[in-house]
Amino acid sequence: MKSWYNVNQSIVSIVFLCYAAGFAIAAVLNGLIIKKLSQSKTIAIGATSLVIGFVMLLMAPPFPVLCIFYAFVGFGVALTQSGANVVVGELPNATMTLNFLHASFGLGALIGPLIASALLQYRPWNYTYLVLSSFAVVNLITSIFSSGTTAVSSLGDQDQQDAQRNALSQVIRYPIAYVGAFFLLVYVGIEVTIGDWAYTFLITERSHDQKFMSHLMSCYWAGITAGRLILGYVTMKLGEKRMIYVYIAILIGMCVVFWVIPIVAVDAVALVLSGFVLGPLFPTILSVAKQSVPCHLYATTVGFLSAFGSGGSALFPYITGVLIGAVGVKAMPPLTLAMSTTIFIAWFFIPNPEANHRSLVRKLAAFIFKRAQ
Repeated sequence: MKSWYNVNQSIVSIVFLCYAAGFAIAAVLNGLIIKKLSQSKTIAIGATSLVIGFVMLLMAPPFPVLCIFYAFVGFGVALTQSGANVVVGELPNATMTLNFLHASFGLGALIGPLIASALLQYRPWNYTYLVLSSFAVVNLITSIFSSGTTAVSSLGDQDQQDAQRNALSQVIRYPIAYVGAFFLLVYVGIEVTIGDWAYTFLITERSHDQKFMSHLMSCYWAGITAGRLILGYVTMKLGEKRMIYVYIAILIGMCVVFWVIPIVAVDAVALVLSGFVLGPLFPTILSVAKQSVPCHLYATTVGFLSAFGSGGSALFPYITGVLIGAVGVKAMPPLTLAMSTTIFIAWFFIPNPEANHRSLVRKLAAFIFKRAQ
């Protein structure tokens, strides 16, 4: 894109901000659209926005127009992803099933760059959007002909009346909403910053073997996929609150290793382990949200969290790109370390669903004992 439009790093990075703007718009409007239409129609709207955005990007329009349609893509991704999270999150064993859902994201992130790099050897950058447009059309068709049970559609009369009020204003009263949104914003920033910029760091600071370094990055995304498939069950059994502390502590250690030890083999292990423990964080906090808000607010809460969280995939790579342009690629590892420490602190303020459950059990036992007396 820099070559095609003859722009510098800072200018081309504006597309990340426009992508993030699409997520922000979805975060505000998601609950309203669900209330006025339905969850399934909201997903279809998101899928349509993806088709429009990708088709327009395929046309390689003037750069300002391109930025506008990146917002369409962000908006579409946010609505589609939040809808999938709601539907899957309502299944039994939500912590594990959500991890399976997000493992598919890790798989897509693993194969997507491989497809793109193969195309870019022979075609201009915009041809990658031909593939994405095709996927988006398939996604639109399946979203139209599929349906799922949603929290809003299955409410009782009283809950229906509650849902007619401003759902977003109710959601943000719960700590899981505003603390969770901040946590996911930074978490996704870590995940994608490593995925986008670790390759640049490796070929600049560690080795000039670009093919081998690209394979290391594939291992990182494979680690995320494996972490969601394996650690989802572990997290569900041993407790969300406890295990996320363990995962983030390991992540912090791996960030330090990746930064200070200039040995490719060691950095490879650090990357894979970072991906492995990063994997379950996003789906786990969505599971915690399900246990922390009333049923009729679940869809809006997930949409709010997903949109804000995924906005980090655009915002932080932009910040990293600007920082690297100013001080060099060596800034990437300490930045990810600082971000990892931030989410460790933020997790302390996330509600503990196990504690809430134990509190309810104690209250119920006290009530029964009192009645028995």
